[in-house]
Amino acid sequence: LDRTVLVLTSDHGEEFLDHDGIGHGQTLHEEVVHVPLLVRLPGAARRGEVARAVQQVDVAPTILELAGVTPSDDLEGRSLLGETNNGDAEIASHLDYLGVHCDSITTGRWKAIRDLGTVATLAPVAVYDRDVDRAERRDVSSERLAVVGYARQRLRRAVVGFRPGPEVDAAVLARLRSLGYVNE
Repeated sequence: LDRTVLVLTSDHGEEFLDHDGIGHGQTLHEEVVHVPLLVRLPGAARRGEVARAVQQVDVAPTILELAGVTPSDDLEGRSLLGETNNGDAEIASHLDYLGVHCDSITTGRWKAIRDLGTVATLAPVAVYDRDVDRAERRDVSSERLAVVGYARQRLRRAVVGFRPGPEVDAAVLARLRSLGYVNE
């Protein structure tokens, strides 16, 4: 293991009736989007913890940097090496899967989830205070109107940043469809 980087993560969590659903692809609540990311470096010489939430797009640039490879300019994400412990980073998420349309914005303390339904400008925003409600059970949006306003503003900007995925050839698309990963 002296020359091996070991990365352990997951693509998503699972909901078990936490928010009235089972599985994944139905919400952007913590039990679905919060997954582990453990990295063991060669020789385990360095130890550290990134206190803020990171995104899966950060994994590839991190591995490339560890391998001494410069990532291409169009690669999303950023390397986590040398990351500072800043728990206030903002993470935007979007879900458009099998008729479910929602997005979210998460900071250190607050998480806002917007159910887009069919009219994004009027979509309700649920707000959770993660300092006291890690399970995201109590929507405090009626008490935190400033957070709702901030979330709507940030989500409008974040949606612009979401890029469509790459073109997929017919054989790969057929395979993904057989596995239930194609939203039609």
